[in-house]
Amino acid sequence: MDVLETFLRYVVVPMCAFVWVMYQRQQDHTTQIAVLKTENEMARLAHDREIKEIRGMLQRILQKLDDKVDKQ
Repeated sequence: MDVLETFLRYVVVPMCAFVWVMYQRQQDHTTQIAVLKTENEMARLAHDREIKEIRGMLQRILQKLDDKVDKQ
């Protein structure tokens, strides 16, 4: 019985603690990855929206320039 208690104390309990700590860290990393993916997607969508606005503005500027050239 002494051997079993020693085995549990110095092998099983530390191993269980290690597994629990690794599980907690994995959960934290999973959450952080999900947040980073969401932030990345939001930044990409905002960038795409800004590029579309710039293209539209450039088209309007070019159209006005073409209209001025045609009038002259």
